[in-house]
Amino acid sequence: MMDPRTESDPRLDAIPFRLVFDHASDAIVSIDLSSERIVAANPRLEVLCGFGVVDMVGARAAMLSPDHGDDGSVFGPAVYGSVGLHEDVRVRRADGYSVWATVTVGHVSHEACNFAICIVRDETERRSLERDLIEKHLALRSAHGELSARVAQLGALSDALERRNRELTEISARMATVSKRAMLGELAAEVAHSMNNPLAALQSTLRTCGRVLARSHDETLKAEIAPLHKRCTDASARLARSVEGLRAACRSGSAAPAPREVVVAVEIRAVLALFAHRIGEGIRVEIAGDTEATAWSSADDIHHVFATLFENGLHAVGERGAVGIRIERQADCTVVLVDDSGTGIPEGALPHVFEPFFTTKPPGEGTGLGLSMARRVVTRLGGSISAQAHGRLGGASVAVRLRTRETA
Repeated sequence: MMDPRTESDPRLDAIPFRLVFDHASDAIVSIDLSSERIVAANPRLEVLCGFGVVDMVGARAAMLSPDHGDDGSVFGPAVYGSVGLHEDVRVRRADGYSVWATVTVGHVSHEACNFAICIVRDETERRSLERDLIEKHLALRSAHGELSARVAQLGALSDALERRNRELTEISARMATVSKRAMLGELAAEVAHSMNNPLAALQSTLRTCGRVLARSHDETLKAEIAPLHKRCTDASARLARSVEGLRAACRSGSAAPAPREVVVAVEIRAVLALFAHRIGEGIRVEIAGDTEATAWSSADDIHHVFATLFENGLHAVGERGAVGIRIERQADCTVVLVDDSGTGIPEGALPHVFEPFFTTKPPGEGTGLGLSMARRVVTRLGGSISAQAHGRLGGASVAVRLRTRETA
């Protein structure tokens, strides 16, 4: 039996070498290393390069070298002069273009001559597919990045839309509260009007009772009745002031009277009368400064502005604290400082306190329109209004500047 390690198959010896050379699936070229001329080329090289085998045999190997090879190796002495596998080699075609190939080089010696046997495998299509794949991969990555950016933008838009929806919900709730308060204002106006006649009758009756009591000669009766009569008279006077203040407040915002010179302290006291029922024993209210100072305004406008400020002050102090009002006369205006002993204006809220619908009160306890409307009224009167987070009593402080004379 034949040992395959030491003997060859006789059938292989019967196959002519030229037959294998001509029918190889890869292009093969043999080059004389001393003259650098092509000594043999198979038909597959003719298909690959476009040069005829007759034209290549005897020609210099440089005919297969491209003019330049900046983007890779070119088929030349550096390739066929080095044994081994050479990848990404550019081989020149007859039409001037190049093909990409993998070249496997082996050197043999025969009759004192050295030859390079080069097996050239066309890799142009593979490289084209790789290039397309790389381009598609890069395009996919770019599209993925753009998609991520769009998703981020949509997320930001969704967050903004959600915030706007929350704001609209809050505004709708506040508008509903404003509408309800407007209805209550109309109802209060009707109540004040309906109370006016019975109150006038009560005061008239008390005056009559006072005259009768003064004419009486019964000292014992006088001693018993006089304190009760005084208590009723004082109560009716307070009630009358409250009704008048309520009627004045209800008139604000309608056809307001023309501005005139008003004594600021007098009008502020009229406002305080509206809040008499809310000023408990634990709350101290002080009016100080120039009580004769005047401002060019209407009583309704003064009531509107300082009712808002006093309401905020009472809310800030709760059941115990102080609200201070100080009036100062300056060269061209009267300044009214309204301070409270509350916790002050929260950090970050100060720049927004005069914005419509902004409020620091809990939901349901404020509409956020009071200070905004107060600023509008003061601006219309030619004055200004400002706020500080903490004033002389420790809590919020609001300064109202009102002009003291009519402008030309």
